[in-house]
Amino acid sequence: MTRELTLGMYEEGSANNTPVFVWDVQQGVTVGYTRCSESSEAVKPTEVSTRGWAEILNEVKKLPESPRRAMLTTLHGQMGKGELANFLDLMLLSPRGSVIIIQHSNQLLNFLRSHQTQQATMNLRDAFAASNRTLIFMGNDVLMPDCLRNDTIVLEDALPDREEIAQYIHRIAEGAEVSLGDDIEPIIDAVSGLPKFQAEQALALSITRNGYDENTLWREKKKLVDLTRGLSVHYEGGGFGTVGGLSGIKEYFTRLFNGPKAPQLIVWIDEIEKSGIAHTNDTNGINADALGLMLSHIEDHNSYCVSLTGLPGTGKSLIAKTVGPEFGRMVIRLDLGAMKGSFVGESESNLRAALRLISALSDDNALFIATSNSVNGLDTALRSRFVDTFYFPLPSSEELAPVWDVHKAKYSLFGENPDDTNWVPRNVKQCCEKAYRLGMDLDDAALTIIPTGVAMAKEVNKLNEQAHGRFLSASTGEKFEFMGAFSED
Repeated sequence: MTRELTLGMYEEGSANNTPVFVWDVQQGVTVGYTRCSESSEAVKPTEVSTRGWAEILNEVKKLPESPRRAMLTTLHGQMGKGELANFLDLMLLSPRGSVIIIQHSNQLLNFLRSHQTQQATMNLRDAFAASNRTLIFMGNDVLMPDCLRNDTIVLEDALPDREEIAQYIHRIAEGAEVSLGDDIEPIIDAVSGLPKFQAEQALALSITRNGYDENTLWREKKKLVDLTRGLSVHYEGGGFGTVGGLSGIKEYFTRLFNGPKAPQLIVWIDEIEKSGIAHTNDTNGINADALGLMLSHIEDHNSYCVSLTGLPGTGKSLIAKTVGPEFGRMVIRLDLGAMKGSFVGESESNLRAALRLISALSDDNALFIATSNSVNGLDTALRSRFVDTFYFPLPSSEELAPVWDVHKAKYSLFGENPDDTNWVPRNVKQCCEKAYRLGMDLDDAALTIIPTGVAMAKEVNKLNEQAHGRFLSASTGEKFEFMGAFSED
C-alpha cells in the first residue's frame, strides 16, 4: 500500500469518529492525522485520535503495579517507540473501533526477533474481532508468516492505469499553463508502470513550454527498473543490422512483433541453466519457491516465452539484446541470482516485486527470452512454458559471410575471408578485432584463433544430438536436422 492510501484511511477514519494510531520503528506511535494530498492543508492530529490515545493512557494507569510499570517504561519519553511487540500489547487497551497501522512491517514480521511480534499479533486477533478494531500492516511487499496468513486479508494498491495517468498529464499541464496536442498516448506509454508519486514527479520534471519531454520520462522509468533488485535496463546496441546471419530467428521475431499481439516489453534471462530456478534441490527451498513464482506469473499473465540455446558465442545473447532496438521496445535483464537475500522470505519478496513491475511496464504483454548453453537440467514444467526453443548450431561459411561483413565494416578491414571452418560468430569478431588492434591482416589473425567447434567438439556433438528434430534452427527457422553422424564419445 502507498502513503496516499494510508492518508485516505486517516481522513475516512476521522469522518467516522474512528481513532487511528500509526506506528513505525523510528517515531513510535503517532495519532491519526488528516491531510488532503490535493491541497496544501497542513498535517494535524485528529481530535478523535488524540482523545483515543488519552483513553489508552488512562487505562494503563488502572493496571496492577507490575504491568503498569512495564507499560509506562515502554511509553516513557518515546510514545511506544522501539519494540513493536510492546506497542501491540498496548493496543489491547485501545478504544472500540480503533484502527492501528504499522508502517514498513515486512522486516518486523519476518526477521530479527519476529517471533515476539508474531505472538503479539496473534494475541490481538480475538479481542479485535470482538470490538470492531482493525490492525493494518503496511509495506511494499508484506510477506505474512504462516501463523498469521489464514487470519489476514491482503490488499494490493494497484499502479495507476492509463486513464489515471492521462488525468495526471492534463492536471500538471494545466497547472503549468502548457497546451498539449491531441495525441498523448506516447506520454502515457512513457509513464505507464510508474507508481502514482513517481509518475507525477516524472511528469512535473519533464514539462516544458512545448509539452512533455519524452526522453526525460523514459529516463525516470529506466531509473525505476535499475533500482529494482535483480532488474536492469539494457541500454546499448543496435537492431538486427548489427547481427550477421541467423535469418531464421530474425524472421521469427519480425513476425511476432508485426503480429496482432506484439509484445510491449522484452525480459531477458541470460544463462538460465545457471540460475536458481534450474537448481531446485537446494535445502532451504528458495530456488523451488522462485521457480513456482516464475511459473505462476507466466501462466497467470499469459507471457510469451522463447528459449535460445547453443554453444557460447553463437549469437544467442546478441539476438536477445537487439530485438528491443529493432522493434522499439525496452529490454530488461532479469538476474534471478541477484534477487537472493539473506533473510527469510527476502528472495521471494524481491522476485514478486520484480514481476509486478514487469507486469505493469508491459501491460501484461511481455516477451521472456531465456538464453542458455544447454536446456539439460531445466525443470520440465519450466521448459514446457517455452512456446519455441531455437538452437544456434555451428554456422557454415556461407552463414558466417554476413557476420564477416558486419565486423569488417566496423574495423575498416578488407580482403578475402579466411578459412572459418568450425567457427562461431564470436570467433569472427575476435579475429577482426585482433587484426585491427595488432595491425595484422585477416589471414594472420585467423591463425591465432582456436575455433569453438574444435575446442568444444564433444559439447557440439551433444547439443546437435539433443536438438535434432526437437528444436528450431536459428539459421533457417525450421526444425533442426543434423546431417552428419553423431560420435559415440
